[in-house]
Amino acid sequence: MPRRLTVLVAVLGLALVAGCGGSDKKPETKSTANAPTTNAPTANAPVTKAEYETRLVAGLRPAQAAQAVAKRITKASSPESAAKVFDQVGGIYQKAYEDIRPIMPPTDIAAVHTQVVAALQGLARDSNQARDSLRSKNRTAYTAALKDLKGQGVKLQGLGRQLTARGY
Repeated sequence: MPRRLTVLVAVLGLALVAGCGGSDKKPETKSTANAPTTNAPTANAPVTKAEYETRLVAGLRPAQAAQAVAKRITKASSPESAAKVFDQVGGIYQKAYEDIRPIMPPTDIAAVHTQVVAALQGLARDSNQARDSLRSKNRTAYTAALKDLKGQGVKLQGLGRQLTARGY
């Protein structure tokens, strides 16, 4: 379990470090065909703690790529190349959202799980807003999207600490 928790905390912390997130513009059905079938519990029964940890870590693991992708943006990046990076990062967070959302968490952390799902969706939305604002050359919207990304990242880190404090 300690290795899982390390991965979980690291992945939840990536949102802030990467400074990236995602948008509602990604179709919600995009990745559901690739989502693990084990994410659909029978009769809406919560999964066990061990199963939740396994599924959460598996769903978040691909999000580790967000940090490396986001680091491609430099001060020398053109708005279009930065927009492409935000598009990729938004897709990464959208997939994590789609993979995590259907998990039926243990009841003791259901509220935290709901917040994790919302934060991932927010990261996806905000990344796509950053992308769109770069393409439309709207500096104000871009600054707002970056601020929102950072806020969602801070929120996600706090949620990771809550899960850890509860023994997950």
